[in-house]
Amino acid sequence: MIVWKEQQDISKILELQSFLRVKGKGHKPKKSLVFTSEDISKFLNDASDDQFLLHKLAFGSRKHFQIYTARLRLAKTLQYLYSSPSARQNSNVNLMKIGNWARCYFM
Repeated sequence: MIVWKEQQDISKILELQSFLRVKGKGHKPKKSLVFTSEDISKFLNDASDDQFLLHKLAFGSRKHFQIYTARLRLAKTLQYLYSSPSARQNSNVNLMKIGNWARCYFM
């Protein structure tokens, strides 16, 4: 049953049925490209963090600790990592300077 505007059943119109049958004769639907879970896990494990860290964060499939260590490793290689003692706790506050922004991570 095909319902068009104002609840009219257009599946009973014979001319429309024959028209749709003729027009759809040679149509072959395309298969859409979809990533499998194996493709995504291979990308998350094998791709370098230096280039694809933002893409990996967008997938959201990595655990928080893995993302944190990847960002920390990237910051160390760029030599933007500074340590200072925290006044509130006996831990270090790591500041990564990215442009004009500074983000704090408590260890």
